[in-house]
Amino acid sequence: MLRWNDVKIEVSDVNRTDLVASTVSVVIPARNAASSIKATLGSLSNDRNLLYEILVVDDGSTDRTGAVARETGLKLSLPVTVIPVTVNDAGAARNVGIRLAGGELLFLMDADDTLLDGGLRRLTNRLGADPKIDVAVGGYVRRLAGVVDKVRLPRPYLDDPNRNAHDYLTNRLRSIAMGSALIRRHAVGDSIFPEAVSFDEDTIFWASILSRSNVATVSYPTMIYNVDATRMESRFTTAPFEGFAQISKALDKLARFGIGAETLRWRKGWLARRIARALIRREEFGQASEFLRLAAAQHPRIKFGRSTLWYWANVHAGSILQRLR
Repeated sequence: MLRWNDVKIEVSDVNRTDLVASTVSVVIPARNAASSIKATLGSLSNDRNLLYEILVVDDGSTDRTGAVARETGLKLSLPVTVIPVTVNDAGAARNVGIRLAGGELLFLMDADDTLLDGGLRRLTNRLGADPKIDVAVGGYVRRLAGVVDKVRLPRPYLDDPNRNAHDYLTNRLRSIAMGSALIRRHAVGDSIFPEAVSFDEDTIFWASILSRSNVATVSYPTMIYNVDATRMESRFTTAPFEGFAQISKALDKLARFGIGAETLRWRKGWLARRIARALIRREEFGQASEFLRLAAAQHPRIKFGRSTLWYWANVHAGSILQRLR
């Protein structure tokens, strides 16, 4: 199986239009990440000359996450600052780091992911090549235990920021993984991650950024995105009605960025259907049917979509089998 962290990118393979060194603020929210934060920080070491700071926002960890981050920073001569908070929320922790970041460029990572060699430099040089570009988006390697690595490269963005935001929310553009995009600090503006939201908070943040930014892409994977399928699924099935209500309110706030109501309804419908799929896998067919009805009520394209009809078939078949047991 191909392991992308074994692939080396030669510096000569990167467009040599570097921005001024030490301009990047890295923000890493971390909670009980002592087992992974060392590798995450280590993957930044080859690009240390680009780094203004690395802000590890330690959200109430009980496993020495902050201490390991400090020790790794000292050992590798990285500009690590640990910011202890207790917000119990990855989005809120990211917002703390974003507010405190002082670099000209902002780079967001998760504490269990790693950069590929040369990944950050490619993104930095893409911004350096054109001062009108606000965001550089690269690809990533999706890694899931027991499954062959999948390379996900970004699809082309248009010159129309509002259309890009629409296409992102309706899945015409590929999701932006944390660690695969670099943002000019001024382009962040008042964009924040919604807090106390169970899922899709990253989408809210990126949609608000895309709605007013010029975007360029890097057609090469820049990082390893480690997927925890169990944790991801549980985010949709733990208190699903409360979670859906929270994300719906967060989506509604995107209207202030000029994103249309129909786009937001489509996203709500897609999320309701996504929750239904997770519930079907757990054989919670009653709640799944409620979410399929909710999805259909949001947007006609969701109501009559092939996936919706397939999920309804699964609900009916599963309900019959449950009664026969």
